[in-house]
Formats: sequence, C-alpha cells, structure tokens
Amino acid sequence: MYKARNLLAAIDYQKHKDRTQKVTDGKPVFKRHYFKGSDRWGVIPVKEVKGYDYLPDVMKGVYQKRLEDPFTQRTPLVVGENDPRRLASTIRPTQPHPTAELVKRHQSRF
Repeated sequence: MYKARNLLAAIDYQKHKDRTQKVTDGKPVFKRHYFKGSDRWGVIPVKEVKGYDYLPDVMKGVYQKRLEDPFTQRTPLVVGENDPRRLASTIRPTQPHPTAELVKRHQSRF
C-alpha cells in the first residue's frame, strides 16, 4: 500500500503541477495566507481546479495488472530491505525499558 500511495501521489503531482492561476472577471485570484516564520500576512495565487480525467485509465491499468498478477493475496509477502515497515518502532537508538520499570522510576510532582 505504501508504494501504491506514493505512486498515486506522484501521478497526481505530475498531472497538476502546471495548472494556471485562476482568473475571475479578468483578474487573477489570490488568497490571504499567514506566514508564521516571518510573522506577517501575504497572498498566494489560487490555482485552477484539479481535473481527474486521467483516473479511469489509471484504474483500468491497475485492474489489468491485478488480473495478470501470478501471485494471489494469500502468497507470503517478502519485505524488501528498504521497505518502511522495517524501520524501528521508536526513533531512539536504544530500545525503551519495560513499562513496569518506568512506572517504578516515575516520580509524581504532587
């Protein structure tokens, strides 16, 4: 699923990256935006509405690939070396202590 979501996001980006700025009554449309980093208000251009006319072709391709796939849903999955599911459960370089030990060491402020 991770790979499929990323591929769909990439397709969406490629199809919509060159959208033109929206124009109403001959004037370009902007919207207000607050920039937290500089603590000021500014404007950003409003783009035309996205179109999804390419989606039926993508869906047709996905179904066709699924029909031609020699592996079934019940085939064991081999996880690749760079698969995100192989990441550690925490971002710490060491594993956490058992919860019971952490509870014993915890000191309340009250």
